[in-house]
Amino acid sequence: MLDARGQFNATGVFVREHGGPVRLDEASDSHPANYAGTVTANAMVLTVRLSDLAETIGTFTLTMGAPGRVVKCLLNEGKIRRSSTRCVAEIGLGGHNR
Repeated sequence: MLDARGQFNATGVFVREHGGPVRLDEASDSHPANYAGTVTANAMVLTVRLSDLAETIGTFTLTMGAPGRVVKCLLNEGKIRRSSTRCVAEIGLGGHNR
């Protein structure tokens, strides 16, 4: 729920995913999380923080009506450096590195 200043703070669960299929016997990588931020007329700023690890996943700005972009790291394709907020691919494509 938003307060009078357009701020919110909620608890929940954050589940990290990985590339490839999920095995039936695989435990989920879930963590208690805090979701906090602000909402204005057309935008939301959201910060996700893992409570048990004191790790900030990231701060995200969402704009109403703008297309979203979701990126999933595939850690087994080429060389990939993974941070908690993004994946940076170092895969050669057509002679150029991204």
